[in-house]
Amino acid sequence: MKLFFSLVLAVILNLSLAYAQLFRTGLSAGISTAQYDGDNYSGYNKLGLCAGGFLNTKLNEKWTFQFEIIYVQKGAIRNPNPAKNYFNQYALKLNYMEVPLLFQYSHKKVVFESGIGMGALIKEKEEVQYADITGVRPFNKTELSFNAGLNYMINDDLVINWRYTHSILPVRP
Repeated sequence: MKLFFSLVLAVILNLSLAYAQLFRTGLSAGISTAQYDGDNYSGYNKLGLCAGGFLNTKLNEKWTFQFEIIYVQKGAIRNPNPAKNYFNQYALKLNYMEVPLLFQYSHKKVVFESGIGMGALIKEKEEVQYADITGVRPFNKTELSFNAGLNYMINDDLVINWRYTHSILPVRP
């Protein structure tokens, strides 16, 4: 999987240098809020980092195709809260390298986006009652996801992005 991502990155860099007028590259960084379906702990309580790069090309005046390679921290967390009569602790930390493929539609300063993504799990950690149970129920090493988002263009070089990502396939058996 590392070889795959290295090859993809090399192709992108070569294409962007050779066809700079056709492709636009950039960096992205932000905060990820995540929840894991099936853990019985509702809510987006797990904060994580996301960072990476993108390559896009205009298809026409309104449509753009964007390819990304991003590192994303996902998971779930629930700490004891005796005031709410909850005494259990749970933490799930999943680190992914993801490759979203997005179609974007521009309307003035707003850009709508949608597409699919492929992720490779690079690290996992799970604990219950502060005891490490990583690997007891292992996670799938790859993920296929649906992505939908909204961008607000502050200027040509700065964009605020909100993106919803949901796994199409279960992340573990």
